[in-house]
Amino acid sequence: MVRIDVVRPKELTASQIDAWRALQGRKGGWDSPFLSPCWARSVEQARGGEGVRVAIVSDGGQPRAFMSATVGRVTAIAAGGAMSDYEGLVGDPGPDFDPAQLVRALGVSRYDFGHIPACQDLFTPHARGEALSWICDLPDGYEAYAAGRRAAGVSALKEIDRKRRKVERELGETVFTPMSAARADFERLVELKRSQFKASGQTDVFTAGWPLKLLDDLYSLDIPGCRGGLFTLHIGGKLAAVQFHLMGQSTIHAWIIAHEAEFDRYSPGLILFQDL
Repeated sequence: MVRIDVVRPKELTASQIDAWRALQGRKGGWDSPFLSPCWARSVEQARGGEGVRVAIVSDGGQPRAFMSATVGRVTAIAAGGAMSDYEGLVGDPGPDFDPAQLVRALGVSRYDFGHIPACQDLFTPHARGEALSWICDLPDGYEAYAAGRRAAGVSALKEIDRKRRKVERELGETVFTPMSAARADFERLVELKRSQFKASGQTDVFTAGWPLKLLDDLYSLDIPGCRGGLFTLHIGGKLAAVQFHLMGQSTIHAWIIAHEAEFDRYSPGLILFQDL
């Protein structure tokens, strides 16, 4: 018999976390760090324990699916709200499962979602519209991926190579640093992103306070399945582009990105993506 238990992320047992992670490894669309137990626990910690819950769908005492959410008085949304790029269930609750059961279990009247991967067809009847997510799938490594793009007539990588040669010729060597520990570069990324929000008239999500704590916690975290990674590109000894991404078990999810305006014409963000 299907049962739904709702717990706080910090109440998850070691066996439940292991089961969640094992389910993530079964399907590519589930291996997002935003769909991991680590993300739920990090958001709960950053928010001071406020409102984050995990619904555990079990059958015969065995966990079949997990879903984290931020739960209000009337509505539930993705755990992390605007900070979360993906949301939804990890696992298969069964062919006859009605997602309205999750709403009832969470004790709310509705679940508002905006970024559920298409592989979670359980939610398809309740969706309005769709959008593309850009993905680079590299099971055989970068060189094989690049060769495939060239064979398909895609010139983007060739253009990045051209810009790299141009900037090195005009300004100096490009230096890529993966998993950087440079705190000053991390803080500069936040400054650039906040300036970007202001210039574009967008809401500065960091004004809430807890998103900054979330970034800081993930930057210091080293847990398989969900950890932050800072990636930088220096040109001629100067920081040109900086990106903070989340790392899943086999996935890097592009998240917070920015670059210095003085390097605009060289597309340093794209050069950094290529290095990454």
